[in-house]
Amino acid sequence: MEGMYLGWGTLALINAALANIDGRSPLLYLLGSMLFGPLVTLVLAVTRYDSEKGTVFSDLIYGQKYNKAGRPGSLPGWLAAFAFAGLILLAAYVIWG
Repeated sequence: MEGMYLGWGTLALINAALANIDGRSPLLYLLGSMLFGPLVTLVLAVTRYDSEKGTVFSDLIYGQKYNKAGRPGSLPGWLAAFAFAGLILLAAYVIWG
């Protein structure tokens, strides 16, 4: 049981560092991670902070450096985020049954 607390605390510190790198509040993400752990990690993975637009979904397929105007037929960001979350949930179900 102690290993679970150590892992949860480590995940919270990593999430706070990632939030700080992205220009978000590290304290808010640290506290959120202490309560909701992997869900906050998922939020950090599928969103990014844009100073003009606020929090937006990341382009999980092409990343930030790809020219968005030049890719016809790609998935919208929100759909890619839900697909990613579905894959994570499916993997968790397969692993832990």
